[in-house]
Amino acid sequence: MNVAIIGTEEAARQFAKAAVSGTARSGHGTGEAAGDPPAISLCGSEATAVMDAIDAIEEALGAAAEPQPAARLDRIDGTTDLETAVDGADVVIETRGGDIETVRDRLAAIEEEIGADAMLGTCVDRAEMTAIAVGLERPGRAVGLSTVTTDGEPGVIEIVRADQTDNRTVETAAGFVRELG
Repeated sequence: MNVAIIGTEEAARQFAKAAVSGTARSGHGTGEAAGDPPAISLCGSEATAVMDAIDAIEEALGAAAEPQPAARLDRIDGTTDLETAVDGADVVIETRGGDIETVRDRLAAIEEEIGADAMLGTCVDRAEMTAIAVGLERPGRAVGLSTVTTDGEPGVIEIVRADQTDNRTVETAAGFVRELG
């Protein structure tokens, strides 16, 4: 599974950290063996921010005594190029904040770059997801991923379905969230 995470702030870092370590714990969803986390592309607008985010993920994995953190981190690529980040991605998560119009515009730009079967997620509250999805060419593939954190760590990820979200997208999102552990 290829995962593109757009953004470098805390939400992006938490998703990337969970994706790197989650599949190894759970082995769910993709049929990959435990210990074989997904390939992750972390995309930000500034190279320094991308590298800082990867360093923070590395530090967090080391502090958590994750098995083989260096090998897991080899699965994360950092880039400032959106097209490169989403190339071949099965799951794309846009983590940057903003008002509904800004997020809708970002998702529409991302949608132009991703494959027809890719899930397109964003960190959003329930009430906003339908308003965001309406601006997409294929709104059925859009889903919100709302995180509830405790002590700085994600505890629960709620899958937020827009009125337009299709069942396949919800199933993909549920499998991805299970992989995160």
